[in-house]
Amino acid sequence: MAIPSTLQDWTVRARDICVATLAATMVLSCAPPPAAATSSLVRLSLTGTPPRSRPGELRFTACFGDASQSCAQLESIAQPEQDLGLAACQLVSTSDWPEFIDLSFAGIPERGRVFGRVSLSDIPHAAFCSDVIGSGDRAVEAGVRLLRTRPGPSLSQANVHFSATVLRDGQVVVAGGGRAIADVFSPATETFRPIDLVVPRRWHAAALLNDGRVLIAGGAAPGSPYGSMPRVEALDIVSGKSSLLPSMEIPRAGLSATVLADGRVFAAGGTDAEIYEPDAGVWLPGGRLLTARSFHTANLLPDGTVLLAGGWAADGHALATTELFNPLTGTHAAGPPMQQGRARQVAITLLDASVLIAGGGGTSAERYVPDLHAFVPAGALSVAEDDGCGTRLPSGQVVVVGENQLVHLYEPAQNRWYERAVLSQARRGCVTWPTPDGGVLVVGGYDRDYLSSSEVVEP
Repeated sequence: MAIPSTLQDWTVRARDICVATLAATMVLSCAPPPAAATSSLVRLSLTGTPPRSRPGELRFTACFGDASQSCAQLESIAQPEQDLGLAACQLVSTSDWPEFIDLSFAGIPERGRVFGRVSLSDIPHAAFCSDVIGSGDRAVEAGVRLLRTRPGPSLSQANVHFSATVLRDGQVVVAGGGRAIADVFSPATETFRPIDLVVPRRWHAAALLNDGRVLIAGGAAPGSPYGSMPRVEALDIVSGKSSLLPSMEIPRAGLSATVLADGRVFAAGGTDAEIYEPDAGVWLPGGRLLTARSFHTANLLPDGTVLLAGGWAADGHALATTELFNPLTGTHAAGPPMQQGRARQVAITLLDASVLIAGGGGTSAERYVPDLHAFVPAGALSVAEDDGCGTRLPSGQVVVVGENQLVHLYEPAQNRWYERAVLSQARRGCVTWPTPDGGVLVVGGYDRDYLSSSEVVEP
């Protein structure tokens, strides 16, 4: 393919295109396409002199429908210090979108890079953008395929503030959410099957025991949002039954449950912690927390310690403090503070053993690096995601979703975030995990109401 030095072609397949902006001062406005042209090929092209040493005249043409039907053309002037690139393009959607949208670029980078974004979101305060960046002084062909979403299987009932535990065979146990039911997801059939639990609960914690059972501990009973319970049960999906285990000494909601290197379970929340001994079937004291916290995160580090981060303090403010639990000594030590207070954040252990923390109070993200014993910046999401959910893909990338419908993708190698898709609805309090083909399944949560539906973000 010949790539003219003055041509950038952007091909977008979508329902409508309304506004495009180039490099701050250059604005292209496109009239809505005729009704017959929706879902048809849309072509936006730019021709002119690239802004290398002097301003250049740039002409923009947007076409809707086949060939050159319903085209609008405008002209603008590029400033020499500005990068040549499409900065934003907002797509106005209808109720049944998103559809597949493909963005492609061909051109020669100016000042070392070319930069493009396409926007997918109809959320006024949160446009969805994905970047294409090339470097060097030669012709570049680069592209990014914006991810398609489709409906996934439904839970047996609407669910929010529940747990998702991935089993060793790839099945996933979705438990609680105020119900005495667990839905077991089968990746082979992409379906859920319900199993009865003993106790209805939400805001609990779950952990996979070495014998394959799922430990479900604490939480709050339905209709008691500020109460908490000490009750514990273990679900065996082979027998399809759940049975009560000894209760914790102290009721807890918004707790964490972390499987230690030796198979014990460290449950923390409130003012202290407890440790479940599966062989003996008993709970033992796990020490007093340095700071009382709930709705925090807990991650097992390579040295066997557990990082507790953020959460709500007893007075309701979001904590920036962290602490480290050492299971060998049974002691808690102060960790480095986060860059800001967070509660109900997402905390994902990366392939390099650092812990990515995002959401829970703003757009910023950060990573805890064990070797440095410090937090370092990890870019920022385009919008704040509080009470969201996230998962790590086999590639090492991390997906975070939540209240703004956007699918945020973190690239560890670049230490930056991209918005790669838009869900059909917001999903606060959701759960998510990777699919066998490299996609992501996002389940439940709430938008205007509790949701039983799920969505698949295809790879």
